[in-house]
Amino acid sequence: MRAVSAHTTFLVRPLSRIRNTIPEMRLAAIKTKARAIIHFMKRIIPTLATIAVIALTVALGMWQLRRADYKQQLAQARDEASQTTPLDLIDILASDGSLKLDTVEQKKRAEALPYGIRARLNGQWLPKSTVFIDNRTHKGIAGFHVVTPLVLANSRLVVAVNRGWVARNVQDRNRLPGVPTEQGSVSFEAWIEKPQKALELGADQSQPSRVIGGNAGTGDNTALWQNFDAPRLAERAQVKLAPWLLRQSNQVAFQDGLSRDWPAPANDVAKHHGYAFQWFGLAVLTAVLWLWFEMIKPRRRH
Repeated sequence: MRAVSAHTTFLVRPLSRIRNTIPEMRLAAIKTKARAIIHFMKRIIPTLATIAVIALTVALGMWQLRRADYKQQLAQARDEASQTTPLDLIDILASDGSLKLDTVEQKKRAEALPYGIRARLNGQWLPKSTVFIDNRTHKGIAGFHVVTPLVLANSRLVVAVNRGWVARNVQDRNRLPGVPTEQGSVSFEAWIEKPQKALELGADQSQPSRVIGGNAGTGDNTALWQNFDAPRLAERAQVKLAPWLLRQSNQVAFQDGLSRDWPAPANDVAKHHGYAFQWFGLAVLTAVLWLWFEMIKPRRRH
C-alpha cells in the first residue's frame, strides 16, 4: 500500500516540486515521471475501452431480447384475435378515422399491438389511387406491396389497404405491373397494423421514379413510393383517409394475382435470440481478453 501511495503521489506531483538542483538528476526525474504517466495511460485506456464495449454489447443484446419479446406478444395477440369474430371496421372507427374502442385497456392494446385487431371491411376500391411500395421482398424475390384506398360502405371514411405482394419486372426495375382490381362492392377481413418503414435513399416526391404502364395504364410516375405515407395518399386520392394501414387477409381469394402469404409476427424470434447471443458472447469475450492482457499475462511475465 505504501508503494502504491508513493507511486500515485509521484504521478500527481508537479515537476516544479522536484527539488533536485543537479540538471542530470532533474532530467532523470522528468523522464521517470513521463514513463510513469505513459504506463498509467496504457493501463487506463484499455480499461475504459473495455467498459465501453461491454456496456454497448450488453445494451444491444438486451434490445434484441426486447424485440423478440415484442414479436412474441404480437403473435400471441394475433392468435387470440383469430379465435374471435372479427369486428366490423365501421363500428370501431370514430368520425376522424381513429380507433373507437370500449375500454382504456383495449385502446392501449390497439396502440401497442395493432396485429391484435382483426376487422371486417365492406366497400369499394379506388384503383386510380393505387400506389406501389418499393423494396419489399417475398421468399427472397424483390417486389412491391400494393396499397389501394377503400371507401367504406355507408361511410365517408376511406382506409388504406395493403392488398398483397407482387414481383417486380426483372428487365425494367421501373416498370410497374398491371394489377387487376375487383369492381363494385367487396367484403374481406384485414388486420390493423403499423406501417413498416424501409430505408429512404432519396425524396420520393422531388425525384419521382420513371414508371411505364402503372396500375391503371396511365403512365403515372408518382405511383412508386419507398414508404407508405397516409397524408400523402389522402392528398393523392383527395379523400379523408383513416390514419391506419390495413393488411388484407388471405381468406378471400381475389383474382388479382397478388400474394398474401404474410409471415407470422413471431417467425423471426429465433433470429433475435441468435443476435442477442452474439452480442452477449462478444461482451464476455471482451472481458476475458481484458483479464488476460491486463491481469493474468503481466503477472505471469513477472
